[in-house]
Amino acid sequence: MRSSEESIIRQERANRVCRQRKLENIDRRNRELAQKERAQKKLKYKSKLPEEDSEMDVDVQPGGWVIRIDREFYTVLSDNKKLKCILSPKLPPCVIGDLVHFRLIPTLSDCDGQIVSILPRRNKFSRGSSGNEHVEQVLGANLDTIVIFMSCKSPETNWGMINRMLVTAGRESISPLIVINKIDLLTDAEKEAMRSALKKYEKQGYEALLVSVASEAGIEELEARLCGKVSILVGMSGTGKSSLLNLLLGESIVKTGPVSDATNKGRHTTTSSLMHRLRGGGFIIDTPGIRTFSLWDMSSGSQAHRGPHRGQLTGVSSQGSVSFAV
Repeated sequence: MRSSEESIIRQERANRVCRQRKLENIDRRNRELAQKERAQKKLKYKSKLPEEDSEMDVDVQPGGWVIRIDREFYTVLSDNKKLKCILSPKLPPCVIGDLVHFRLIPTLSDCDGQIVSILPRRNKFSRGSSGNEHVEQVLGANLDTIVIFMSCKSPETNWGMINRMLVTAGRESISPLIVINKIDLLTDAEKEAMRSALKKYEKQGYEALLVSVASEAGIEELEARLCGKVSILVGMSGTGKSSLLNLLLGESIVKTGPVSDATNKGRHTTTSSLMHRLRGGGFIIDTPGIRTFSLWDMSSGSQAHRGPHRGQLTGVSSQGSVSFAV
C-alpha cells in the first residue's frame, strides 16, 4: 500500500515537472517570436529610411522636446505639434525632456520621422535602477525644478528619500521643491509638528509647501511656483501625485487609485513618464510612483554636496542617510 502511494506521488511530481517544462517552452517560444517581430519591424523601417547623409525626401527640423516614450517610438513636441519618431540606430536611448533634432520622412507609414541627434543635456535627474542600483535610470533631463512630492499620512513621509533626492538635485544644480500632501488628515498639533520639521529644510535654503489635493489648499501657490518652468514630479506611490497632476492640468487625464489597505502603501497608477504642458505655462514630467530611491554614482564614504540654494548637506553615507548643517 505504501509503495503504491509513493508511486502515485512520484507520478504527480513528474507530471508537475512536465507541465512546468511545457510552460517554460511556451514562454521561450513567445519571447523568441516577439524578438523576431521586433527585428522584422526594425528591418521594415530601415528599408524605408534614406541614407543618413541623403537630402532626398528629408526635412531636417531644428529641434523639439521628447515628451513620451513607447518602446521604439518617441513623441517629439515641436512648434506645438506632436510627432511620432523612431531613433537613429547610431544614437543612445532618449529620455523624457531631451532636446533633439529630427527629420521628417514621408515614406514611413507608422510614424513621422527619425531622431538624428540629441542635444547635450544641461542636467539630468537620475537614480540607481530599482532592479540594479549599479545601473543608472534617468527620470528626466533639462530641468528647472524637482517637485519632491510626499504625503504626511497613508503613506507616511519618507524623510530619507527626500534627503537623497535633495542630494541628487544639488549635484545637478536643479532647484528642489518639497511638497507634503494630505494635510487635511492632520490635527492642528500634527500640522505644527510638520511645519517644524520642514523649517529644518527651509533654514538650509530649500523651499517647502504643505498642500491638500482633496481640499485644493496650497495648490494655487504651487502652480505659481511651477509657472514657466520645466519641472519633474517625483514621489512615492499613493501620495496623490496623479490627483495633483489632474488639478494642475485642469482636467482628469491621469488615472488615479487608492492606497492598499493591507500595506498602507500606494499602488502604481502611472506606468510610464510623460511630459505635460501646464495650463499656467511651463511643462511638468509625471513619473511612476517609486518605492526606493538610491543615490546614483556616489562614491562610498562621507561627501559634502552643496544644495542649489545656500544650504549644505553634509555627511552623505553610502546608504544615503543625510545630516544637515544648520
